[in-house]
Amino acid sequence: MKMSWKKIGFAALSAAITAAITAAVNLFTNKSKTKTQTQAALEIEAAKLENAKKLEEKKTEERKKRLEDEENHRCKMNEIAEEQRRKNELAAQRAAEEQRRKAEAAALAAQKERQEIEALVQKGIAALSSGDIARAEEYFKAAEKRLSASQSANGNSSPLVQTDGSKDLQKQGGSASHGEQPAVPFTAAKESQMADALFTAAQNSESKEEKRRLSDQAAALAEKAIAQNEDDAQSQFIVGMNSLEKRDYRKAYAHLSKAVETDMTNAFYYYNLGRSQFMMKKYDAAEASFARSCELDANFIPSRYNLGLTKLRRDNLDGALSDFQKVHALDKNHENSYLEEARTYSKKGDSEHALRSYAEVLRINPRNCAALNESGVICMAQKDFSGAEAFFAKSAALLRSGEEKTITLYNLSTAQAEQQKLSEALETAKTAYDMRDQTDEKSRTNITYNYAFLLEKTGAAEEAIGLYSEVLSENPRHKKSLVNLGALYMGRTPPEPDAALSLLRTAFEEEPESFEVNNNLGSAYFAKQEWKSAMTHFENAVRAEPDNVEAKTNLAQAYSRGGELEKADSTFREILKTEPENWDALIELGKVCIARSDGDSAAKYLEYVQIKNPDYRAAEVSALLESVR
Repeated sequence: MKMSWKKIGFAALSAAITAAITAAVNLFTNKSKTKTQTQAALEIEAAKLENAKKLEEKKTEERKKRLEDEENHRCKMNEIAEEQRRKNELAAQRAAEEQRRKAEAAALAAQKERQEIEALVQKGIAALSSGDIARAEEYFKAAEKRLSASQSANGNSSPLVQTDGSKDLQKQGGSASHGEQPAVPFTAAKESQMADALFTAAQNSESKEEKRRLSDQAAALAEKAIAQNEDDAQSQFIVGMNSLEKRDYRKAYAHLSKAVETDMTNAFYYYNLGRSQFMMKKYDAAEASFARSCELDANFIPSRYNLGLTKLRRDNLDGALSDFQKVHALDKNHENSYLEEARTYSKKGDSEHALRSYAEVLRINPRNCAALNESGVICMAQKDFSGAEAFFAKSAALLRSGEEKTITLYNLSTAQAEQQKLSEALETAKTAYDMRDQTDEKSRTNITYNYAFLLEKTGAAEEAIGLYSEVLSENPRHKKSLVNLGALYMGRTPPEPDAALSLLRTAFEEEPESFEVNNNLGSAYFAKQEWKSAMTHFENAVRAEPDNVEAKTNLAQAYSRGGELEKADSTFREILKTEPENWDALIELGKVCIARSDGDSAAKYLEYVQIKNPDYRAAEVSALLESVR
């Protein structure tokens, strides 16, 4: 605030000055006092700082010493660690050197062991090549024992080796694959190699027992090889082939499938896979396998032949013929392909071409009894009984004994019988009968029946009765024996209709529409004068064979005896329409006319017989004419 000096007096000024001086003095006094206090505080603070400085210096010194001690300790420890590291490194070097030395020693020992095992394997292979099977088996057993011991010593592990891939698969219809082969365990490689050698020896062996033993040994080694290397196609193949030999077709199929998966270029693998599939009735798969084998090797005849067989099983007859003919093109003397071609033509109903193919079989092998017998069967169907006899006779002469010879003799007797060479047929049938126990039950029955039938035909009825009874003891419902035996009972003197009826009724149960059964039943009932039953069965017989005059004559006579004169009249007239000079029908119709009181008609028929055939039933005809004149 601005003051106005003009308005302020001296006194006021003086008072103001005094006050100012006083304030200044007080201020100075206070400042001095404050200065003294401040100085003291500063001195105290300085002392504190000095003490703190000293303390800090002490701590720094202590820290420095501690760091020096720590550094000294660290250096010491580093020196100790470095010393230990050097010791450890030296120890490790020594251990590594020792391990390397041991490994080299072990490798040298293993290499030596492998070389010795390889030597045993090669000696075994050489022994097989020279035909010393026993020595080869000894070498292989020794090698296998050492392989097993070596594998156990190495914790069931085996060093890997490179296979050479040079097995001669051409002998099997295939070819070895080329290029670098995969590394496989040494044990597996040697087991596979021994298996292959044993398998080859088995195939070449002429002794069945030796072949079986070698094949089993090969399969056992191959299975061990597969356990370590399932992609070993040849070992899979060997196990598959051994299983095929033992008819374990499922196992064979499993291993041969694996062989094919591993080596898809081997025609022989596909061929044998097809064989296993064929035996398992997997014909579609078998056909595919055989076809693939043919694609891989068009000249491999077994695959082409079996492809034809498979198509035949699938009723592809034209396809089968095509394959069999391709086999002929490769080998014109392939006996079985001509045989199957003939069977295929026969199945097609082409007997002419079938016989031509059978002729080719016999050109190659005149002793082929199957071709002879089957040619005979075709000739029988063509009713060339002389040709059939010739074929069956040649076959029977070649066969020594057994079921096939017995059946051939049976067929020969039927061909002879068809030519009415009954004495020869009977002799042949007797020979077959004496050999019947070498056949199955059905064939035994047919052979016994045939002998009985020929005995009957040659007049030896009682012997025939015994043999028909023998057939029925084996097969109580054999229709032909029932009918023929019933007829023989009716042919006895006196007839035995009751014995016949017991047989014929059984036959009727089997074949109620059979002509033979009904005609013979009618005759048995006729003998017993059971006219209604006789009529019924003769009517059945006529329905079965409407043109059979014998049955119509029997029926007309049953009508006549049973009082059915109109039916008898019309039936006899039907017979005379086809056989105007059937003397029995004319005489019997005359009798019917007499029974119907038609003497004029009766005289007409009887006089016709007397004029045309005066000696036929002459006394009876004369007596009948006397009765109507």
